[in-house]
Amino acid sequence: AASIAFLAGQIEAASKGKPKAEWRLPLPGVVPGQWVRTRAERPVGHTRLPGYLRDRRGEVVGVNGYWVLPDSNAHGRPEEPTWVYTIRFSAAELWPGAEPHEVYADVFEPYLLEAVPDARPD
Repeated sequence: AASIAFLAGQIEAASKGKPKAEWRLPLPGVVPGQWVRTRAERPVGHTRLPGYLRDRRGEVVGVNGYWVLPDSNAHGRPEEPTWVYTIRFSAAELWPGAEPHEVYADVFEPYLLEAVPDARPD
């Protein structure tokens, strides 16, 4: 689990980069070191969650700021600013049989679910 000082630094850095001053900055829903699973469903219309990342387990390794969720903004709905995280995935989690390496992806918070404790890949 991330230390409070580390998380506070991530929040401060993200708040400096946020595009609009009127956005309220809630605490991130997940923290570095936490295991998550991406959502499985395919939304109607625009999404920034690639198919190969759907319903996959990974570890949060960074908090990358607070940005407009393109899924809502692309359809003319109100802006939904949300946290973006760097998630580390095992390549074999994404592509069974892949050579051992890791894949990093920046993922918006609404695409994430908390992984069950025993969901950590070996």
